[in-house]
Amino acid sequence: MTTTPDDPRESETLADAPPGVPSDMVGSAIGPYRLLQLIGEGGFGAVYMAEQREPIKRKVALKLIKLGMDTRQVIARFEAERQALAMMDHPNIARVLDAGASAAGRPYFVMELVKGVPITQYCDTENLSTDQRLDLFIQVCHAVQHAHQKGIIHRDLKPGNVLVTLHDGRPVPKVIDFGIAKATHAELTDKTVFTEFRQFIGTPEYMSPEQAEMSGLDIDTRSDIYALGVLLYELLTGTTPFDRRRLRAAAVDEIQRIIREEEPPKPSTRLSTIMSGSMREPSGAGGGAGGGAASPVAGTPGSSIHDIARHRRSDPDRLVRELRGDLDWIVMKAMEKDRTRRYETAAGLADDVVRHMTNQPVLAGPPTTGYRFRKFARRHRGAMLAASVIAGVFLLGLVGTTTGMILAMAASRRATEAQEQSKLAMIEAQEQAALSQAVIEFLNDDLLGAAEPSGAAGTGRGVLLRDVLDKAAARMEQAAAVGGRFADKPLVEATLRHTIARAYLGLGELEPAGRHAEQAHRVREATLGPDHENTLKALNTIGAVAMARSDHGAAEAAFSRGLERARKSLGADHPTTLGLMNNLAACYEARNRHEDAEPLFREALALSEKALGPLHNITLSSLGGLANLTLSMSRYEEAYELAQRVLEGYRRAFGPDHPNTLLALHNLGNAAGGLGRLEEAEAFYQDALERKTRVLGPSHPDTITTMLTLAIQARRQGRHAEAEARLREVIDVSEKALGPEHSYTLTARINIVLLLVQQNRLDDAEPLAEDTLSALRRSRGELNGGTALIRTTLLRIYQARGRHDEARRLAFDYANMLKHAGASPDASAETLNNAAWDLLTMEPPEARDPVAALEFARRSNNLTDHRNPAYLDTLARAWFLTGNVRMAVETQQRALSLVPEGADIRDEIEQHLREFEAQLPGGAGGQSDGAG
Repeated sequence: MTTTPDDPRESETLADAPPGVPSDMVGSAIGPYRLLQLIGEGGFGAVYMAEQREPIKRKVALKLIKLGMDTRQVIARFEAERQALAMMDHPNIARVLDAGASAAGRPYFVMELVKGVPITQYCDTENLSTDQRLDLFIQVCHAVQHAHQKGIIHRDLKPGNVLVTLHDGRPVPKVIDFGIAKATHAELTDKTVFTEFRQFIGTPEYMSPEQAEMSGLDIDTRSDIYALGVLLYELLTGTTPFDRRRLRAAAVDEIQRIIREEEPPKPSTRLSTIMSGSMREPSGAGGGAGGGAASPVAGTPGSSIHDIARHRRSDPDRLVRELRGDLDWIVMKAMEKDRTRRYETAAGLADDVVRHMTNQPVLAGPPTTGYRFRKFARRHRGAMLAASVIAGVFLLGLVGTTTGMILAMAASRRATEAQEQSKLAMIEAQEQAALSQAVIEFLNDDLLGAAEPSGAAGTGRGVLLRDVLDKAAARMEQAAAVGGRFADKPLVEATLRHTIARAYLGLGELEPAGRHAEQAHRVREATLGPDHENTLKALNTIGAVAMARSDHGAAEAAFSRGLERARKSLGADHPTTLGLMNNLAACYEARNRHEDAEPLFREALALSEKALGPLHNITLSSLGGLANLTLSMSRYEEAYELAQRVLEGYRRAFGPDHPNTLLALHNLGNAAGGLGRLEEAEAFYQDALERKTRVLGPSHPDTITTMLTLAIQARRQGRHAEAEARLREVIDVSEKALGPEHSYTLTARINIVLLLVQQNRLDDAEPLAEDTLSALRRSRGELNGGTALIRTTLLRIYQARGRHDEARRLAFDYANMLKHAGASPDASAETLNNAAWDLLTMEPPEARDPVAALEFARRSNNLTDHRNPAYLDTLARAWFLTGNVRMAVETQQRALSLVPEGADIRDEIEQHLREFEAQLPGGAGGQSDGAG
């Protein structure tokens, strides 16, 4: 029912009517209405703009029902419901005005004429932000709630039935076609005529599972709640939960199965998928296809992640963060397959959206494990029944044969445990007696002795803490050797190794930290057992080292294993258990599993507050972790409030200048920055820096962290002179205190390279980038994110300066390295594709290497099973440039088959395909195939 504003052409007929719509009706009269213009095709027939001449003169929308419906029953049902429909009086609902039948007996309905556009189209045209879209959606929910209170269910809520019009310059959504579906069909049955996709009763993309079943199941207001959830999904992401093209091509049974059984991705996950599949890094001069991964993900045709974000006044990363957490939960609760788990009312859905917008806790939440299991059991009812029968028979037999054995074994186990505990206590007592003296000797001779200036080769220079640790660790290795000082004192060795591991970790030296932590854990597990507190502490440190390496899979494995054991052996509220709980939650956060991280942080917080008190370090650590989590979830007000509580707690517990207090002050700056209060954030950072410099000294790692943060802030805000001065100060201080290859030193160097490139100071940037890349390769490896960033930056510098041989070598060496680097298939495929494209697009053309590019492109496509159109596009170009035109055409045709209509990359691939086809024998170029 979308129309254009009033103009003199309003009464003219449309020249081109939609296929199958009776455009010849324009100009004719139906009852007191004259049809002026065909507006469009609805689910049940054609919709016209009409003019009512009596008893009042006005323009209306008249819906003429399609032929073949039982007119008498339709009119009778509608007459019974018209009173209820007439009672609806809401500013966001288009009213139903009249009903009747044409002279030919075709039923019609007359509705308020709404001059507007579908809500999704309006939001994108006006580039409304997420919050502005939510404001409109809340109004739609209130309209649906009003209708439900009148006993009317819509059954076909979708953007085309929610139009936005302007009242006094303010957008107002209007729900149209309310009640028509219910008026025209007594019940939805499997006898529904399915002559055309649009005539499916309701619209599949927005249809609830119970509505899709068409089994006679009573459809209640919760079916509209589901459709509202889908509408919100589309407003937030630009796409529907299930791909329109897939549903349009599927048979009825398959549509029903998809809607009933398949779980759509959360909105933030869908955006992340679109982003990872469509964002493409620039490759070589002039860019081109193959510079990144473009994937045929389900989305709005023609929309990239950049388009979606731009229409929401955001950027891709920020938009994903906006959706994570509250909005994900709200949408998925509204779209629950089980309608008893949806919001009970449209008003309840609106209220939860308001809670999100006002930074209050929302009622929606992720489904429990038990619920997921029940859904699995329902999907696999036969297998589960068989399994339960087998398990029941097994258990019945087992009980009868083992009851007597259990009693006998229990007595034996108790005796064995008593002997083991006694032995363990004896070992610990013996080790503890030697521990104090051994630690004193180690501190005096090995650790503190190494810090004497005379020990620094007689140079009289200052001694780095790294130097002290290296020397102490070397002496530790000697003392642990066969026949050495710790040969018969394994727990002493383990204790000292664990201390050294944590010291190295604090300095960011991850290789020695991990090595000593692993050795400490191995000794403690063998001596004390896997469930001893000290064994679990060493396991915790192993996880912390993995986290620092960004190896989140290994970190999660260590923390999960430690937490499971700690809960059983130490108890849920033991400090070691709570520390593991906090660390596992932080690991979940790092892996963007916010729905798992938040309840774990909150559980740790509640347990530690009760067991340890509100000002205990672990309690405040839980609170701080929750603050950081909410910040990463873009719940900025909540993050700021939590960060304030953390800072106040540390100040009360430890004083204003304790290192933990200063860390909390720095984190409060992060929260203020999330709110966009940059001046306030900088004030917090500056205060933290002054205090850290005074309390910890200018070369302490915590001090350098804040120095680096202030420098990066200045660079991002375009304060180039200040940023450069701060970054050079960080490099100077960090190199002296922590070493030239410490992560802080290298991060500062990366940022100064980026700063120089921003200023087009390529002569200065090139040597620093080369040196930084070498240092990153040595200390962090080829697959580190910083290494990849500086390598890409250096390649661009080479190309900008005409150093094409160096650029080509850099691309070639990196891609070739992946044969032995152990990268994940996705990372390897993307890197190989980028390298191939670089080698194909080097300027001048003689710098290119199509043969090497072909090798890389083929390996890239093998890793993805030839399913990525961007990678296939690169491979096709490589085939073409190596002379095999026929393979280029076949490969490009395959790429084109994988790209949805309207996708950004499609035009590019089609253009390349035309170029290749023109060179086939008989084509424009007449080029013959080569050997490839």
